[in-house]
Amino acid sequence: MNTMKIADTGAQDAVSAAVGALSGQTALAHNAVHAITSAIFPPTNDSASAQAVAQQQVNTQEFSAALNLGLDQMAKVAALVSVNNVKNLAIDAAGAATIGAVAV
Repeated sequence: MNTMKIADTGAQDAVSAAVGALSGQTALAHNAVHAITSAIFPPTNDSASAQAVAQQQVNTQEFSAALNLGLDQMAKVAALVSVNNVKNLAIDAAGAATIGAVAV
């Protein structure tokens, strides 16, 4: 595991932006797949077919909910990383100013 230094916030911001973009693209793909899998042909008249379709729809809903929760968590972590990068840059600038004042 590499240790990120404060000077590496640009890389952290880039990773955060990439995670956000990937999260958005994954959500779009998920929504398309969810629409397709939800549009299952109606069951035939036998009870086994109806039960299978109902179970598939339940499985689709559960997967959809879990994926959306994961995507939401990814977005929150990406936002938190961005906020912390801004704070780290401010701390770094304050530290540099203090060192500059002491060195004079």
